[in-house]
Amino acid sequence: MPIRTDRSDLPRAAGDPRAGWVPDEGSIFGPILIDHLMRQAGPRVAKERRYITPSKALGCARELSFNANGTGGAPMGPSGWFLTSIGKWVHAELEEAVVAHFGAEHVTLEGLIGTKVELDDPVACRRCDGGTEQVGVGDTYVWNCEACDAVWPRAHRIEPEVFEVRGEPVPIVSYTDFHIHTPELNAVGDFKTVGGYKYKLAVGERGAAEGPSRGALIQAGIGALVRGADKVMVVNFARDAISVAVAQRKGMSEMQRFVAEWTVDLDEIRTEVEDEMLRMARINRLWHDEGLVAARRIPGIPVEISSPGNGGWHHTEQVEVDGEMVERVIAAGNAWNCGYCDHQRLCIELGPGRVPMPTDQISEEEE
Repeated sequence: MPIRTDRSDLPRAAGDPRAGWVPDEGSIFGPILIDHLMRQAGPRVAKERRYITPSKALGCARELSFNANGTGGAPMGPSGWFLTSIGKWVHAELEEAVVAHFGAEHVTLEGLIGTKVELDDPVACRRCDGGTEQVGVGDTYVWNCEACDAVWPRAHRIEPEVFEVRGEPVPIVSYTDFHIHTPELNAVGDFKTVGGYKYKLAVGERGAAEGPSRGALIQAGIGALVRGADKVMVVNFARDAISVAVAQRKGMSEMQRFVAEWTVDLDEIRTEVEDEMLRMARINRLWHDEGLVAARRIPGIPVEISSPGNGGWHHTEQVEVDGEMVERVIAAGNAWNCGYCDHQRLCIELGPGRVPMPTDQISEEEE
C-alpha cells in the first residue's frame, strides 16, 4: 500500500546530475569567438538557384527545392559556426602544403565549376553594410568601404556550367576541393572534417568500417565526372583522434588515428553519380518550371517522411486478413536529416507531397 506519511525530510540517495566540478553557467570566450567568426563571414543572403550544387548530393528532395527557390532557413547556431570554421581552417592550412607537395602545375584547389562574370555595380560592405567605392589596383579594382576601410574584391556572379547526362542538360555551380592531375594520378576529391564518433564508424573502430559518407562520395564523384578525372577521393579528418590503445588493438597507424582516405574508380559509382545529378536537376526544374517544391523524399528511404518534426517514416502494404484488406507496417524509422534541417518548421507547415510555396517565402534575388 502507498506510504501516507510525509517522509520528505529523510536523507536522499546521491545522484545529483550536477554533482562534481561543473563548468561556469556562462561563457566569456565562446561568444567572443562566435561573434568574430560571424563578422568575418558577413551576412548570408538566400538566393534563387537555377542549377544544382553537388554539396547537397543525396539530400532531402524538399531541401533541394528550398535551395532552388532561395528560401532562407533558420540561422546557424554557435556550434554550427564553430564546427564549420574548423573545416575552413583545415582547408586553409592544407592549400599551401598541397601545392608545395604536388606543384602548382599538377594540382588545382578550390576549382570552380562554372564561370565568373564580373559585375561593375557597387557592393555593400560585408562587415558593416556601409557604402563602398571603386579603387583601382593594377589592371583591376577592388571595393573599399568608406566607413570601416575594409577592402573587398570585385563582385561577380557565376554562370553555371551545363553538363549533359544521358542526353539531359544539368546546370552546375560548385567548387572541387582538389583535382590532382599527375602522370600517375587523375583524381578529384573533397576534404571533410567529421566528428569523432562518425570517424570511428567510418574507419572501423566500432565494427566493420562503414567508409565515408555516401553523399560526400557522390559529391566528389560529380566533380570527377565534370572534370574528366578517373578517380574519386574522400579525405576525412577527425575532430577527435582515436586513442593510442584502440589504434594499436585495431592495427591502425598513427596517421589513421585522425585522417582516413578512400579512393575509388569513377566507373564504380558512375551510374549512381549520374542518377543523383539527374534527380537534383529535375527537382530544381520542378520549382522553376512548375512552381512546386518536392515531396519530403530522402534517397535510401522507401517512402516520404511523414513526421518531419522527428524524421519519422513508415512503409505500409495492404494485406488480406480474414477476408478483409488491412494496412500493415513493414518498415519504419527516423531520418536524422530532419533534426538538422534549417527549414524544418516551414516543411511541417507546407504538409506532405509536392506543394506550392507561399509567395512571401520566396527569394526575389538570383545568384
